[in-house]
Amino acid sequence: MSDKNTNAKQRIGIFVCRCGGNISDTVDVEHLVKEGMDMANVEFAMWNSFTCSAEGQGRIKEKIKEHNLDSVIIGSCTPRQYEELFRETIAEAGLNPYMLEVVNLREQCAYPHHKQPEQATEKATLLVNAAVEKTRRLEPLEVKKIKVSRDIAVIGAGIAGMHAASTLSKIGHQVHLVERETTVGGNMPRVVKTFPTDDCAMCTISPKMDEMTKNKKIHLMTNSEVVDVKKVREGLKVTVKRNPRYLDEDTCTGCGKCTETCPATLYNEYNLGLESTRRAIYKPFPAAVPNKFILTRRGSPPCRDACPVHQNAQGYVALIAAGKFKEAYDVIRRDNPLPSVCGRVCNHICETACSRADDGGAISIRAL
Repeated sequence: MSDKNTNAKQRIGIFVCRCGGNISDTVDVEHLVKEGMDMANVEFAMWNSFTCSAEGQGRIKEKIKEHNLDSVIIGSCTPRQYEELFRETIAEAGLNPYMLEVVNLREQCAYPHHKQPEQATEKATLLVNAAVEKTRRLEPLEVKKIKVSRDIAVIGAGIAGMHAASTLSKIGHQVHLVERETTVGGNMPRVVKTFPTDDCAMCTISPKMDEMTKNKKIHLMTNSEVVDVKKVREGLKVTVKRNPRYLDEDTCTGCGKCTETCPATLYNEYNLGLESTRRAIYKPFPAAVPNKFILTRRGSPPCRDACPVHQNAQGYVALIAAGKFKEAYDVIRRDNPLPSVCGRVCNHICETACSRADDGGAISIRAL
C-alpha cells in the first residue's frame, strides 16, 4: 500500500455477498450496495447470492471486463477462508491479484450483531468505506522468484546435533555442522552407561560420531564458533570463526607420537575438575572425531618476548617457508614500520632466545 496521493482515475468495483442469508438476514445488502456507489472512485457495485460459487466468480470476471475495473472490493465472510480464491478470480480477469480487498461482513457484522440489523448495516457501510479508502492507495505487486539455499547449519555436535545432521542429510540437504569443542559428541562420551538400559555410551554414540566425517553431505567444523548471523534473500548468512589447531591437519594421522615426546604438561579441562593432566598437544579422548590432535598455545613465543618491538617472527618465518613473501612482509610491517633500518642495527637477541637452539640450532630470524 502506498502513502502517495490516491489515484483519481481509479475504477473500483464492489461485490457484496448475501451468503445464502448468513449476511443478508442481518445486513441490508441492497442499502450497502447503494451506499457503495456513492463512495469515491467506485465505478460499479452489486450483490451476489454466493460470491464464492462458480457463478459468483464468473460475474466478478464479467463485470471487471465490462466496466474496465482496476481494483475490487468483496464483502463476504472471512478473508482467511476465501481471499486466495478471490485473488485467483480477479487474476483470471486480467487484474493484478493484489488489487483486492476483502471485507469480513459475516464474522464482523452479521454474526456478532444479528439482533441489531440497523447497527450491523451501519458498521458494514463503515467497513466498506474504509476498504475503499485503502483500495485507492493499493499498488500492483509483482511476484518474484528467488533461489533459496537448501543448506542447513546445525549448531552444536552433541548427540542431538549429530542426529539432526544425519537425518537432514538423508533427505537431501547439505548440512554444515558447527561445534566449538575440538571433537563431536558433546557430554555423552564422558558417560560410562546410559539409562535405562545400561548400554555402553561410547558403543551407542561412536557410529554417529564416525558418520559426521564420512557422510559427504555433512560439512563438519570443529573448534569453531558462530560469530554472526544475518538475514539475506536466500536465507541466512552465518559467519563461523574457525580456531586453529596449530598443526597440519592434512598430514596428521592421529598416531599420538607427538604426545609421547611433548614435554609440556597442562591441566586436563575435559575431565571437568578432576585432578588430571594432559600434554600440550593432545586429543580429548582416544575415540575423538575428527581423529586429529590439537596444540594448546599459551603466552608469547620466547623470540617475540625478547624482541624490543615484539616482532611476530613465527608468523613471517612460516609465511616465508610457504613462499608467501608479500604476506610475510606485511606481517613485519604490522609490528615494525621501519624494517630496513631496524634490520641493520638489530642485535638478533631473538635468535638467542629461540627455543630451537636446543634442538638442532636456532632459526636465522634476522637473515630471513
